[in-house]
Amino acid sequence: MTDITQTYLSLKTSNLPNLAIPIASDVMIVAQIEQFTSHSVIFDDNTTLTHIDTIMLATGHEYRIPYLTAGGQLTVMEPSSTYTDTNTRTLRTNLRYIWPLWRHMLPLDPAYPLGALYFINLGFPIISTFGSIVQGLFAAHTIRNPELLDSQEAFFADLKEQEARIRTKGYDPERHGHRVYLDQSLDAYQDGIMRYSQDRGLGGWPEIPPAGQNYTPPWPYATYDTAWTLKKGWDRWSGSG
Repeated sequence: MTDITQTYLSLKTSNLPNLAIPIASDVMIVAQIEQFTSHSVIFDDNTTLTHIDTIMLATGHEYRIPYLTAGGQLTVMEPSSTYTDTNTRTLRTNLRYIWPLWRHMLPLDPAYPLGALYFINLGFPIISTFGSIVQGLFAAHTIRNPELLDSQEAFFADLKEQEARIRTKGYDPERHGHRVYLDQSLDAYQDGIMRYSQDRGLGGWPEIPPAGQNYTPPWPYATYDTAWTLKKGWDRWSGSG
């Protein structure tokens, strides 16, 4: 196996100081890709690399939900579109961001009863064993008892505050999509949803901790937050023989 001597990263963004992903210190950031030739990669700053062995195109994914768009419940906009008309709360997607959703799961389209539709495990990156359970419990209890739900206006105001906090940090929710960590830590997100249920008298029900206790254990986030440190430590240890 040939050793990797250098890794390059080309990003389609000019917002590098506020980039919401960790980048290893030994990765070299280069300009945006302009074109390929048979033997080189040409970037938009007129630089060229010719000694590239492998190219990985991480083009992302799109939020397409055919069973909702076919029936007109979810409007698909152009991928580059922005939600300029936020007074009309029609459920819509630009294939990056489904709007309007409270906490990335509860649609706030007034054309449908609140609690008639939920998006489970949409936020990124939600640890499925915890995030799905928390969201699923919220959905199950509010379907069983719709009176647990606040008003559309209260949920929408909370959504607008969340988006404002994200924009203050230099990110655009409509471009960056349902990245939970742009607003708060993953444990705070999940514990916040659980606290909503606890505050409405559900503390102590199966899978719901008593009021005042967090749901999410600390260990998943300790490993997530220190992933690069752990990896470097492992590489150093395994390389020592």
